[in-house]
Amino acid sequence: MDELMSAYKPRTTQAGGFPNISFVARKPEPLGVELKALIDAVTTIMLYLEIQRGKEAMNTPKYGKYSNEVGSTASFVKRCIERTKYSGLRIVERLHAKSRGSTELYLGDSWFSGIKAALVALEEGVEYFGPVKTSTAGFPKAEMEEIMKDAPSGSHIVFECEEHRLFAVAYRYSLRSKVLCFIGTWNAGSTIPGEPYIARFGDEYGNLQSRAIMRPDVISRYFKVSDKIDNHNKSRQSDLGLERLWLTKNCWFRLSTTFLGIVAVDTWHSIRHHAAGLAYTDMPIKKFAKCLVFDLWNKPWDTTRSRPLQLTCDYDVRPTVD
Repeated sequence: MDELMSAYKPRTTQAGGFPNISFVARKPEPLGVELKALIDAVTTIMLYLEIQRGKEAMNTPKYGKYSNEVGSTASFVKRCIERTKYSGLRIVERLHAKSRGSTELYLGDSWFSGIKAALVALEEGVEYFGPVKTSTAGFPKAEMEEIMKDAPSGSHIVFECEEHRLFAVAYRYSLRSKVLCFIGTWNAGSTIPGEPYIARFGDEYGNLQSRAIMRPDVISRYFKVSDKIDNHNKSRQSDLGLERLWLTKNCWFRLSTTFLGIVAVDTWHSIRHHAAGLAYTDMPIKKFAKCLVFDLWNKPWDTTRSRPLQLTCDYDVRPTVD
């Protein structure tokens, strides 16, 4: 779970026709419509998007279901899990996982993660893991940081709450870094040593050196996929760039352009995942989109039989479709 932006700069009014726009300074495109998102970490396909309509609206029953019971942050986690858990059950692997009683794991960034988010995940029958920064109510963040303040790099401690089946991990990968704190449900992962963090630094002669720093397996797995939505956003905003090319003063056209870009990137990721190894799966996103549009526009659609995907367009020798 993470956030993404539909970039939009109003020219005539404060919100440009939208009920609400946001400014998120840490984003590459900080001004526009904010959406909370969930992505599948294996296929890198978006599973859930929720437009943020402002603090007041997101605390109403219409747009912020459960916010009165568990708060705005945990209520999103609950809505997200309700609408996506065990999605794609026609896939054999997921059917087998559910029949064995295996649970899905949801990962959230620091905006979502806290004790309430972990508890609503357990209520929904799934596991949860993520870093804790701001949602610290009931979480022993200060105590863990105090214990770890002089700990060497690669150290970690684990707190367990058997009553609620939760655990907390504090980890330090450098003496100069802050202590990282995480919350997880009981079966979200293991705290045995996992894939190490590779620290790179220059020595006294200016040569690049590296050192492996141990970290718990559950943290290794988290950081392995934690940038999936950011990479999806880069493919949509920078590499495909529809929002830069299709200039408009119509706010709703801009939002539709964002959704079209998300669908295009999802299609590209789907082909690369399910047809891995075929020649056209190495196409960059912009070339893939041009070829896909050309083929959909120019080739007749055969509804009488299914056929393997044949994406043969070479836009260098055929008319380009922008």
